[in-house]
Order: sequence, then structure tokens, then C-alpha cells
Amino acid sequence: MSIRVVHGASESSFELSGLPIETVAELIRDILNIPSQFISYLDGHVVSNKRVLNRENKVLEFVKPFGHKGGLPDFWSKSELFEFFGNDAMGRMIEAGLDLESNSVIPKSEVIAWNDWLQNSEEPRLEIPARVDIKKEIIQMNGVNYRVDQEMAAIVKCILDAKGAWITIAEMQKKYPEYIVNNRVDNVIRRKLYTHKSGIGDYIEGSWRGYHLTSLKE
Repeated sequence: MSIRVVHGASESSFELSGLPIETVAELIRDILNIPSQFISYLDGHVVSNKRVLNRENKVLEFVKPFGHKGGLPDFWSKSELFEFFGNDAMGRMIEAGLDLESNSVIPKSEVIAWNDWLQNSEEPRLEIPARVDIKKEIIQMNGVNYRVDQEMAAIVKCILDAKGAWITIAEMQKKYPEYIVNNRVDNVIRRKLYTHKSGIGDYIEGSWRGYHLTSLKE
């Protein structure tokens, strides 16, 4: 049975059962002008580009990611996330750890990380055995609780939520303005978190791009 394939105003039907979506995109790129970067909607749901099509599938749509006029917004509200990703994808993201209760806005870097996850993986992009409670001033590593101040906890929460993507100091401050002071973040990370007894500093890497979660440093 053929599957209806849509990209923008272009569409056609093809026999594609048994093929991964990423292979389909290569095969029909010139026919439907498929972009090199895209989000796959299969029968109305965001799916991984590695998903293998079957005879039960009806419609495959390729959507250029972040097609907002003027470019990708720096910060996203909860309603904007649901409008862009849809209920099914948002449900998966929330189940995997997207925190919408503590955050009024989500920075661009985190949105990009989650979009990559939706397209390419069935698991979060990068996680470590850490949990944070900002109000209780606790970092939990491998099931053990360690005391921190709220600023330290908020910074760690930002880095954990980005799941390996780089996040800037400005994005951290926008996310938790009540806890994070812009001109102190570098010092807090270098003087407090890198040397913290929990070991969380071993998973944080910094550069001119900001900070991100990394595998355990050697």
C-alpha cells in the first residue's frame, strides 16, 4: 500500500513500506524538494527520522524545523512549545524529563536539544545520575543528597535540563532570574560547582559558548 508524502504544497504517493524515514527523504529529495534538515510527522505524530515505515502508515509529512518568521525565538513559552511540537511529542518530552512546572520559559538551546532527541533518539540526549531541588537546596548524585545554595542548584538545573546542549549565562538568568545573578555565574561554577563534594563539577564543561553537560571528565 502506498503512503502519501507531503512537503509544503508538494505531495505524492509512494510504496515505502520497510524503509526508514531518513532513507525515504534521500530517495525523494529532488522530487518533493525535501530539506536536508526536517521534522518527520507520521500520521500526525512527531517521530524519529530512523522510524521504519510499515503498511499501516498513511501519511508522512516533512516539515522544515523552526520555520518561525524571523528565525527561532530565544525563549519559548509552554503554549508555544505545545503549538509547535504537538501534544504527543510534548507528552514524550515531559515523561523524559522536560520540566514545565518550574520554568515559565524554555531557552532556545534546550528546545533544539529536545528537537534533536525527538528526531534521532528514543532516550534523552544526555543524562547523569543527578537530580536537583532548588527550593530545598539539594543536589542528589547517585541517590545521595548534598547541600547547595539556591543559586548553585538553579545553575545545575539549567545545565541538566539542556541535556548536553550548550546553554549561555543569559539563558540561565532568564530561566531563573530569582536565583541566578548574571555577573556571578562563572565564579559560582568555577569556585563552587567544579570542586563540590557531590562530584557534579566533573560533568560540567565550559567554553565561550557557555556551559553544557558532558560525560565524566578524565
